[in-house]
Amino acid sequence: MARTTLFVATALLWGLGCTDADKSPDADAGDPDDGGTTAPPDDTDEPDDTDEPDDSGDGPDDSGDGPDVPPTPAEFCGVEGLTTRPWDPSSPGPTYDGLAGDAAFTLVDGDTWTLSERWTGCDTVYLLSAGSLGSRGDYPTLKDAASVADWFATSPHNVQIVFFSDAATEAARLDELAEIEAAVDAALEALGGPTAEQLSQRIAYSVESSAEADLLADFEPDFSSNGVPFAGLVVDRLQAVREIGYLCDPLTGWETCPALFLAYEAIHHDFESDRADAMAAVADVTVIPVFEAVEVSDGAWAGARSTVEVTLPDAATMATFDTLELDLDMRCTSRPELLGCPAWDYLVHLYLCDVDDPTTSEDESTQCGTEVGRWITTYWRAGRWVHDITPYLALLQDGGPRRFAFYSQQTYEIDLSLRLSNQGRGMRPVALEPLFTGGYLTDTYNGQAVHHYSSATGVWAIRVFDGDSGYETTVLDSDLDESGGWLVGENPRNHPYGRFDFTRIDLLWGDAALYWCDAIDDAPTEAEARAYTFDCLEDDPATPDVDESTTCWGADAADLDTGCNGGPWHVLTPGDGTALGTLDGEWIEVTNPAHQPRTVEVPDTVVGASIMAVITGHGGASGDNCAEFCDHQHTFTIDGTDAWTRDHPMVGETFGCADQVADGTVPNQAGTWVYGRGGWCPGMEVDPWVVDVTASVLDDAPHDISYLGLVGGDVRRRGGHGGARIDMVSYLVHYE
Repeated sequence: MARTTLFVATALLWGLGCTDADKSPDADAGDPDDGGTTAPPDDTDEPDDTDEPDDSGDGPDDSGDGPDVPPTPAEFCGVEGLTTRPWDPSSPGPTYDGLAGDAAFTLVDGDTWTLSERWTGCDTVYLLSAGSLGSRGDYPTLKDAASVADWFATSPHNVQIVFFSDAATEAARLDELAEIEAAVDAALEALGGPTAEQLSQRIAYSVESSAEADLLADFEPDFSSNGVPFAGLVVDRLQAVREIGYLCDPLTGWETCPALFLAYEAIHHDFESDRADAMAAVADVTVIPVFEAVEVSDGAWAGARSTVEVTLPDAATMATFDTLELDLDMRCTSRPELLGCPAWDYLVHLYLCDVDDPTTSEDESTQCGTEVGRWITTYWRAGRWVHDITPYLALLQDGGPRRFAFYSQQTYEIDLSLRLSNQGRGMRPVALEPLFTGGYLTDTYNGQAVHHYSSATGVWAIRVFDGDSGYETTVLDSDLDESGGWLVGENPRNHPYGRFDFTRIDLLWGDAALYWCDAIDDAPTEAEARAYTFDCLEDDPATPDVDESTTCWGADAADLDTGCNGGPWHVLTPGDGTALGTLDGEWIEVTNPAHQPRTVEVPDTVVGASIMAVITGHGGASGDNCAEFCDHQHTFTIDGTDAWTRDHPMVGETFGCADQVADGTVPNQAGTWVYGRGGWCPGMEVDPWVVDVTASVLDDAPHDISYLGLVGGDVRRRGGHGGARIDMVSYLVHYE
């Protein structure tokens, strides 16, 4: 296919962008975030075809009477239904993220390509350098037709591309551009059809190097002088000069840098353009600056927060708002991003401080424990996020002075604002009733376990709530009397600690409860389990700061507080139909008071109610110590019948987070950003999950709300402090 330097604005193919579903992530590609390491690969989803040209008659002929006629540049934006922004000549000069000035490039056929003349008002314009990464001259991979075809097939319609070479001489540059052109032409030929022909008219090749070319020459030295890979620049749809992120593929251990990743830049710039349109469309927005150009960090890991006091409108004005959004811009402290941005994907938070009570001597406004915003930072990139946190408007309805605190361990410069508006929802949140929080995913994560013993069958069974999660130990021997005793049993295959090993369960009757201790659950033989006794280490006088005698194992009936393998004995209370003194029956163990059911009663002034939760999983990649890369499910149930579940199937998708670029995930980070996570993506806000429960609670009666957290549909029975955890806040929201 011959090169054409005339640009006709038209459309690219929509299609599947990633064909590497069978690749596995590098086993050592771990990140020291609050999350974990790697994710299992899986197929990526196809993009939606929601931006197809309409059938209004303004676009290509689709009557079937002849070939489609591509729209002219003047028609393209309207045909595609894209916002058009006229060229703005007022650029004060070249700055990162600043307004682009004009640029003109000499093409290989002698024509001149001028940015302002080619500006359609709705395109992302790539000024793309065939750079190098280390000793390789293939960053990104532009000389491979299959790689280029993946890029073109995944990219949105509205792009223009100018290729440059960084070879030392013009002759060498022409040779390299010819290689790129051959790959581009082969990719277009493989795609075929009118779309490929139209795309060929939007691609140009410049004889100038990026060190010489307009606009590029202003930024390229920042990269080359610091050894940072330079792939060129993008002029986005808002006419801003933008860096291109890191284009290497974490699925290959960053050994390859496919052109496919270039598509994510344009996808994200379309998202940003749509976001700007949506924000501009909201009338009468009250913007409350919270932080303006403030540097935040907690480099010493001391828990340092940045705090500020703002003044909200008065209560009467606050009552007119039904929507609350956060607008956060996190910038690098220097550029390029690979030098000036922090390295890791960490949690950052915005907290609302309490209102000071003038009747006390304490300043309650220094207590800032209510999280109202949560984000996950990028790997080595800046980002901006605007998201809806309307339920938290209930905490601000009194207006007036309020204090906020922001936490980031890494160093950023931030702007953060509250956006208050009335978007015609018909009601507003007026109260948040706390429900459940998260915690470490241990065998005590959920609120209660149900033990059941049957002397007739000789089985001790443990279940979590009323579900099927649990296991049964077959009792082989026992020694019980009126004070208690022990049982010895063989573990089943699904036992969490010692399948097919042997367990000794010690029991002790109390005045109002049965005390239970699994003295040992992995004895290799029945005899060893039966003979197992309580024992402690001897104190070592050579270590005066440590009392080794407190390290114990087994069951000590004389110490209910620390006599069960160094911890407290489990407290079991009789269930319905079970009596103290008789072991047969159902026994209830409260494993986590924070996850016990709550009783709520909604006031009759309330017209609507929802459950709102912010949930992210952190830690672990697989198996029993996993929350970041395992699908954890969170079920909220009202009165044991109406249930709503928040799950995270994205963790099974290798490109799960890459597929979220169209929804705001910052693309092309220098880390394992593409993998789907359990409730979050690097470089994205964490949106509240909100479900309407009005029909279940608005009847002037008390209601029980319970919570159950599972991983992969099962209760997590391993893990421990410092392992996999769930970060969760949840509320019942009242609306008037």
